[in-house]
Amino acid sequence: MQGRRADQVERMERRTTGETAAPPARGAAVPFVADSPLDVERRRGVRRMKAFATGLLLGVALVYVLATWARSSGIGGWPGYVAAAAEAGMVGALADWFAVTALFRRPMGLPIPHTAIIPTKKDQLGASLGEFVGENFLSGDVVRMRLRAVGIGSRLGTWLAEPEHADRVTAELATALRGALTVLRDSDVQAVVGEAITRRADSQEIAPGLGKLLERVVADGGHRRAVDLVCLRAHDWLVEHNDSVMQAVTGGAPGWTPRFVDRKVGERVYRELLRFVTEMRDMPDHPARGALDRFLTDFAGTCSPTPTPGCGWSG
Repeated sequence: MQGRRADQVERMERRTTGETAAPPARGAAVPFVADSPLDVERRRGVRRMKAFATGLLLGVALVYVLATWARSSGIGGWPGYVAAAAEAGMVGALADWFAVTALFRRPMGLPIPHTAIIPTKKDQLGASLGEFVGENFLSGDVVRMRLRAVGIGSRLGTWLAEPEHADRVTAELATALRGALTVLRDSDVQAVVGEAITRRADSQEIAPGLGKLLERVVADGGHRRAVDLVCLRAHDWLVEHNDSVMQAVTGGAPGWTPRFVDRKVGERVYRELLRFVTEMRDMPDHPARGALDRFLTDFAGTCSPTPTPGCGWSG
């Protein structure tokens, strides 16, 4: 993590000064970079939340022990209700912890079924996400609908409907066509295409321009509407395809696990995914949105000063 942070600081310095620093030698020590105050505060907040949740769990466990002891001592019937409520709280807390942890790793390193879902199912989830993006954003119907919503043809038609604009366009096109038909020959066209267009296109670096454009889009917040649309469509897809998510979660379960356990784990994972997507959709300051902003900013900075094979190409 320190190495990645040092690389980011170095890229920011190169963007500011316009200099290109030599890459560090293999085996060289990476200088220590202190965490920012924001990172320190976030870690402190995470520790506070974990301590608070653990304290609640221990408190409920203590209530359960005391209520069980009171019931066995013959005080009355009410300790039984308190013990049942405390037991339900402990079971719910452990189930929530297991469901959230099982998404990303194996709890306590144990090979429990239905755990480490994202690392083990990343290929299947990636294929499903690619299919979702292709069907909902890159299909012909969606692109045509967006172009119709922009109304390029109607705007151009309205502009050309004015006589002065139509006369101007007609005069310019007539002049250009007349000059082209007069002076152009096949050999001239071949020379222009071969010398002026082909060679320049082969030597043109795409990454710096794309990086600057992406930096401007991120700085102006133009990407947030796209993120809002992705979150909205992802939420709708999860709501409509509950069975698909359940099948993806429970499909790799071993045959000896009970079906009701598979179903319970699948339902818990589905609810957590739906909650995450809903929060990201409804909260403009969601941490995942901030992480996406930082990723796009770093990617644009990487492309701008020193193009890489992943950002652009040159002849």
